[in-house]
Amino acid sequence: MKKSLHAQKGQTIILFTLMITTLFGAAGLVTDVGWAYYRKQTAQAAAQAAAVATVKAAMAAGGICSQGNVVCQSETSCPTNLTAGSGLNNIQKGCLYARTNGYTPSSSQRVTIQAGSGSYGGVPTVTFWAVAKVSEDLPQLFSMVTGNRRASLTARSIVGYVPPSNGGCIYVIAPTGAALTTNGNTQITTGCGIWVNSSDPTAINLSGGNTTITDTNPNSPVEIVGGYNCYGGTSGCITPAPVTGARSAGDPLAGIPAPSEGSCTPLPNLGHGSNVMDPGTYCGALSLNSNLSLTMNPGTYVFKSGGTSSCGFSASGNSSVTANGVTIYVKDTCSVSITGNGNINMSAPSSGLYQGVLFFEDRNDTTSSSLTGGSGQVLNGIAYFPNALLHYAGGSSTNINAPATTIIAYNLSIDGQSYIWNAGTSPYLNSFSGYAVFE
Repeated sequence: MKKSLHAQKGQTIILFTLMITTLFGAAGLVTDVGWAYYRKQTAQAAAQAAAVATVKAAMAAGGICSQGNVVCQSETSCPTNLTAGSGLNNIQKGCLYARTNGYTPSSSQRVTIQAGSGSYGGVPTVTFWAVAKVSEDLPQLFSMVTGNRRASLTARSIVGYVPPSNGGCIYVIAPTGAALTTNGNTQITTGCGIWVNSSDPTAINLSGGNTTITDTNPNSPVEIVGGYNCYGGTSGCITPAPVTGARSAGDPLAGIPAPSEGSCTPLPNLGHGSNVMDPGTYCGALSLNSNLSLTMNPGTYVFKSGGTSSCGFSASGNSSVTANGVTIYVKDTCSVSITGNGNINMSAPSSGLYQGVLFFEDRNDTTSSSLTGGSGQVLNGIAYFPNALLHYAGGSSTNINAPATTIIAYNLSIDGQSYIWNAGTSPYLNSFSGYAVFE
């Protein structure tokens, strides 16, 4: 009987020992999981801070890759020897924000940043974005008894800048220099706002004693990152007074892809009378002059050089153009030129990929274009010249049945009286603006 009781006591000790080991393992696992969860939240905060800082610093410098100390890059690890101070680019500032939030590149911690311009993740209205990743190897404490010695975690944040592009008539996107200028005595009247990204003290430089900008909509003011200059150093050339020191709008159409091109279609032989043209890819120059008339069927028209000395689309003199539902895309050294006193009535597509986009000059094309057809020039849509100077003069002095036009150009010169009462619309333009956290 005593021997049996002694055996039972031995079994109890063994079971108790096994149970204690299990209990300690479970308690350790709970403790380590809680610690890992806490570190995951900390890592997420650091990643978001790094991504936001990267995008904000880029937009403060103009938001254009390789310009104004803006860096775009594939996923790259942050350096370990950064010090705070002036002259840092947007990536370096993002890395410092990750460090401020507790993450410094080391053997157990890693911070990477990827950044670029244009759309990201199917959101076309984003003009600049950053992806910050923070990872960490965590040594396990109590749960080591279960053989789990280390654990890894990764947090990621994606942030993009969405420009204030809803309702805007004019966007001048050059980050430096006199971006919006006038040629002689000119007047600009707008009912939907002007944004100028240049940080120059004379980002808007108005020449001519009678040159003025008048904004008729108090909800869409003239906004300038830098400053402005009136003729002769006077004041009051912009009414009401513009907002200076504003936030850069970047390139509000940075997310739109360039149209695809096909094989060259022969240019039409234009004669007197009615001429009709179909969408396609055209190599060379299509020029209307004198009293020529052209109707363009709906669709996308691509103009490229094809080895010719000149290329693009032009209308001058008393020529007339009727084009409803069209997008005209020029590349290489091609340009758009509408001058003279002809009847120009053109509108962008109301649906499809290029909804709302009337003119689109390739982002690598720096050739100047002109839309100076005056009051006979009726353009409904967006005129997009992201890397070139655009000369503009047109619109109607009355807001009755006025066209809806938005101008987006790298530099803009107003060459005569111009009236833009209503903004062109497109899915690529938006009503929300600011820094958006997508993840």
